[in-house]
Amino acid sequence: MNIHIGQIIKKEVKLSDMSVKDFAESINCSRRNVYAIFGKESIDTNMLINISRVLGKNLFKHYDHILEEKHETSNLEEPKPIYSKEEIQKIKYLEKEIQHLEEINKLLKEKGKNS
Repeated sequence: MNIHIGQIIKKEVKLSDMSVKDFAESINCSRRNVYAIFGKESIDTNMLINISRVLGKNLFKHYDHILEEKHETSNLEEPKPIYSKEEIQKIKYLEKEIQHLEEINKLLKEKGKNS
């Protein structure tokens, strides 16, 4: 199913009771460009983020079903883990060590201030 995001945006602008002029100013473009957006089947993601913020709506949700369909029919292999279990254990150990060293450093600084 194709999505005509411009028509969705047009509907949301109308539902918001915002005038096209006010909407155009909110997204930093002209009324003419807003009408051009209404006619587009797809738009730049940064523009869609901006429009979503202005309208207070997540307009990306209209693409969820497409992503789910592609995932279900995809023949791609499952991604392989970046780190082995042993490496993950080492990382966790080192993170704990760093935390201990930070605590020791903090105590030494406090002791230095009191001296």
